[in-house]
Amino acid sequence: MTSHPAGYDTFFLLRDEIGPGSFVCRAQTEIGDGWWHLRNPRKTLIAWKHADVIPLLEAVEAWAFQSGFAAGYVAYEASPAFDAALVVHPTPDPLAIFHLYDNPPTLHRELGPSRFDGVVHLEPDITSGTFMLLVKEIREALADGRTYQTNFTHHLHGQVHDALGAFFRLCGTDPAPYATYIATDDLTIASFSPELFFAKHGTQVTCRPMKGTAPRFGDPQEDAQAAEFLKASEKERAENLMIVDMIRNDLGRIAETGSVVTTALFGVESHRTVLQMTSTVTAQTRASLLELFKSLFPCASVTGAPKVETMRLITSLENSARGVYTGALGWVGPNDSAQFSVAIRTLEVEPSTGRARFGVGSGIVWDSSPAAEWDECRLKSAVLVDPPTEWALLETMLWLPDEGVTLDEAHLDRMSRSALKLGLPFDRELATTMLQPEPGWEEPMRIRLTMNPMGQFHRTFRRFMARSGPVRAIVAKRPILSTDPALVIKSTSRWLYDSFLDENPQFDEVLLINERGELTEFTIGNLVVEVGGRHFTPPLSSGVLPGVMREALIELERLEEAVLLPKDLTHAEAIWRINSVSGFTRMLMSSG
Repeated sequence: MTSHPAGYDTFFLLRDEIGPGSFVCRAQTEIGDGWWHLRNPRKTLIAWKHADVIPLLEAVEAWAFQSGFAAGYVAYEASPAFDAALVVHPTPDPLAIFHLYDNPPTLHRELGPSRFDGVVHLEPDITSGTFMLLVKEIREALADGRTYQTNFTHHLHGQVHDALGAFFRLCGTDPAPYATYIATDDLTIASFSPELFFAKHGTQVTCRPMKGTAPRFGDPQEDAQAAEFLKASEKERAENLMIVDMIRNDLGRIAETGSVVTTALFGVESHRTVLQMTSTVTAQTRASLLELFKSLFPCASVTGAPKVETMRLITSLENSARGVYTGALGWVGPNDSAQFSVAIRTLEVEPSTGRARFGVGSGIVWDSSPAAEWDECRLKSAVLVDPPTEWALLETMLWLPDEGVTLDEAHLDRMSRSALKLGLPFDRELATTMLQPEPGWEEPMRIRLTMNPMGQFHRTFRRFMARSGPVRAIVAKRPILSTDPALVIKSTSRWLYDSFLDENPQFDEVLLINERGELTEFTIGNLVVEVGGRHFTPPLSSGVLPGVMREALIELERLEEAVLLPKDLTHAEAIWRINSVSGFTRMLMSSG
């Protein structure tokens, strides 16, 4: 939305702060990722008829022009408001709803503690047999040349009586990049969308269409192989390219001549249950919000090609209106800024009844297998039944047969400090009991102790395997923000660190760097640079986790704090990564 130079408003966005009229979304800001929260709207605009949609969007943009913020959704069935040739099912539900806010959003680092005792269990409104028969009909249309690709969808239905709790639970430690929560009087929307519809900042518009799916296996090596297979698939690349060409054409109608550029093609993104192929298209334009919707909506990735005829086919085959699903969710702000996701992986819940539905679909082309497409739909709905790891404070420790847990008191001190800082309960006596060895331990063990926001502890352990030889590492090409409060709290939320490793798969480690060009730490340990027999490590002010071994060595005066720059690496006699489990690990730095 906007930059947030003052920092995060709080570490946790608390559940009790979110009420009717709230809008919450995943945010990428200049100081780091987090969660935007808009609340207490001045006014709510609703479009019930196609004739109401355009005036609503004009009012939204006018509000933002006056330095206000607006947030909401445009349903798929609003399409004819932008082009009368687009055919959709009739619907009694709103075609668009936007809240208008006086105040800017607040920024929070993580979603806070939230219980969710329910189960999200939904059943499809279509059988696998019927789905496959309809896919065969689409193949006939493909053979006749009526369509070249059709995004065919259906809904899952059931009961969800705590949509907000489900949203908190399902976002976990690795939330979807465009996760969004919207509360209206009659509908609650919890979206876990990985797809950007468009983002506008000044005159630049960015679209990131998604087409091409493969399952994740949970094993890094298998996932890497699956990603390579997906990227090399002629079928998936052809589907993706068809949608990219549509997006380029749609943008071309409103873009400055020659400014439409495909900046990334056939990239593979890793999400919790699936791998997705995405491409990025940018353009320069002075188009209004309304003109962007007229040109782009609905997103080509959720219709197929050609859009007009394919939407006619979709309406003849799908058994109900799509609603919010495959529409657009997002916000509009000052300084000609806006961002909307494609409303896929989206749960819609009626607050008064708990009735819920969740849309799934897949792109059908000539060589599609009906059974494989049905499996893909089931895979996409797994986001509801396969929750991610719960956020928790984390300490990883080494147990030795003759010594017990190395630096155990220091580890518990750090967890206690983090809990106090975040206002979480911490039972030190209980935590201490969790460090007791199991009968039969006779060799070094790695203990992983977590504490969730409710103060509940969980322990896992495995045999410690020391690594031999140096570790290949590279300095990160993009900075972290030294003001990110999560850098000084060790937790299970590792998406920031993992993103650097994902960007550098040919290396074992990445040495991070902050916005001032200062070296900070490795992804799983502190940095130590040896010069002239002295050992130096960056200060906490650079954006560094207060490592337990680091603190112990500083106290023993074996380690000195100093601001370190990349040029200092060239003069080092040795470069080490340290942590209390592996000790000193020699790092072999690459220039890239």
